[in-house]
Amino acid sequence: MNLRQLRYFIKIVEARNMTRAAEHLNLAQTALGLQVKNLEKELGVSLIERHSRGVSVTEAGRLFYERVVAIQHAIDSAVEEVRHSASITLAPVYVGLTPSIVSMLGAELFAMNVRTHETISVKFIEALSFNLVAAMLRDELQFALAFNVPRTAGISRSALLEEKLFFITPPDWGNNGEPIAFEDVITTDLALLSRQDIIWNVVHETAEYLSLEVNVAFEVQSTSAIKTLVERGVGTSVMPYGGVEEEVSRGILAARPIDNARAIRTLYLIEPQTAGHTPHSDAARRLIRGFANSYAERLGTHKTLLKAIDD
Repeated sequence: MNLRQLRYFIKIVEARNMTRAAEHLNLAQTALGLQVKNLEKELGVSLIERHSRGVSVTEAGRLFYERVVAIQHAIDSAVEEVRHSASITLAPVYVGLTPSIVSMLGAELFAMNVRTHETISVKFIEALSFNLVAAMLRDELQFALAFNVPRTAGISRSALLEEKLFFITPPDWGNNGEPIAFEDVITTDLALLSRQDIIWNVVHETAEYLSLEVNVAFEVQSTSAIKTLVERGVGTSVMPYGGVEEEVSRGILAARPIDNARAIRTLYLIEPQTAGHTPHSDAARRLIRGFANSYAERLGTHKTLLKAIDD
């Protein structure tokens, strides 16, 4: 049982509807339902009952809700008191995150930041992975979660997980969620980002390994433009699931995992090699590892952990 599950349960009870609660939490409904089932399994009781009009709370659920709300209020008060009583103002920690991580976690990022028990101030920088590496080399970032980071002088990296890449199509193509061979993906009219982008490199390096050609019909400058092309049936794409989770859940796009061991990207926690350990920096490390844990949970079976993220 963790604070995130308790927060989710509070929102379900207050919204009395799984869909509305999931939208408010910026979370997939299936993921929210799984969290509740895990909570009920741990407690050994049923907390909510689903019906056509939404959800209703059981007697056990009502009692649990009252206790959990009291706990949440106590935690919020403790956080505010600690921050108010801090005698010094600490310099902000600058944390870099990729657009797909920000898109998948959304408001949860800021909720985790607000609810941290440490007196730290975090500023988020959103950018593609190669730009995050460049920013760290310019001393503009203290930490970042970035993908496929090469060995770079001055930067320490720790591989956290491998994430499958997906073939993105209009929904009327069918077979949403079913694996597809890499060879079949690269013959379609692909829309990809620039040649500096990780996905571009993974696709082309995999094709080169297999001695195949890639059909890039559109070299596009933004992820949103790619999604528009795919939605209109003009092209297809290769993206991480986090980048299209919302559109897939709304039925605007379809996503199929690519059945090839090389069609993956690796998530790293990076920081300057000169970074030391202080209560301030260690608190920031714990926070960003919490982000990585949440991201891994949302990916579900589409990822492989390379190490325990909260080590």
